[in-house]
Amino acid sequence: MSHDHFWNIEFLFNFFPNAAEFDFVYDKLCDDESKSVLLRIIKHRLTDLIVQLKTSPAPERPTIFTQNLKLPSLKMVDGAYYDHWIICDKEMYIIPGVFEVKKDDIIIDGGAFIGDTAAYYSHFIGPKGKIFSFEPHPEVYETLVKNIQNNGYENVVCLNKALGKSAGTLLISDESEGGGTISAEGDFPVEVITIDSFMETSGIEMLNIIKLDIEGSEKDALIGASKSIRKYKPKLAVCAYHRKDDFYSLMKLILEIDGSYKFMMRHAHSKLYDTVLFAFV
Repeated sequence: MSHDHFWNIEFLFNFFPNAAEFDFVYDKLCDDESKSVLLRIIKHRLTDLIVQLKTSPAPERPTIFTQNLKLPSLKMVDGAYYDHWIICDKEMYIIPGVFEVKKDDIIIDGGAFIGDTAAYYSHFIGPKGKIFSFEPHPEVYETLVKNIQNNGYENVVCLNKALGKSAGTLLISDESEGGGTISAEGDFPVEVITIDSFMETSGIEMLNIIKLDIEGSEKDALIGASKSIRKYKPKLAVCAYHRKDDFYSLMKLILEIDGSYKFMMRHAHSKLYDTVLFAFV
């Protein structure tokens, strides 16, 4: 059974008992496009399960937007190579006119991967802005550092740490193409810190954006950022597809932290991946 089929089955068994939660999310989304995105995702996840059981072909992967960056050949964790270019869907963490990166912004990039989001954001924030890119997987982190150095992004700081709800040490798996999953079981240890403790000890006095794509640990990272969210009210771009309840539990958690947030949703992939919940005040 493919990972996509497993996700669809999980979604099916989670959707009907929690239909009221999806209604809650629909009502809280503040634009028609977001509401349409949610409905399309639900329809795709429910009907695609039936289609797949009928052995119909899966949808094609969409065209990937790229940037012309000076990058070495990149050996990824899964053995794939990307020569002299970097994957970057330029609109995945942006909503034009609503959720944009601005000059001098201070940004936490949780789940930095090989530097795709940092590379894109870096052009907008200028020399006084700063991106703190957290990537816990040691091999992916090495590539991240090389990419940032090779392109001269002096406004990006790379950190080989995971973001969570409390400080400590956990293990990271070596299974995911995009890095790895943090848990009590895994292949090697990684240091976990909270965004709140990072803000308290780093001397930073502003936080404009938190982006999180951390393989299912988004909820823990938000819990660990509660004080910072209430204090600085940063814009949030949070991946909402790794866990079956992400569609509603992430929104409800953000509202518990600060009830003044508004929400939009976008989806950057023709299949199940890359649903992003945007939150802002």
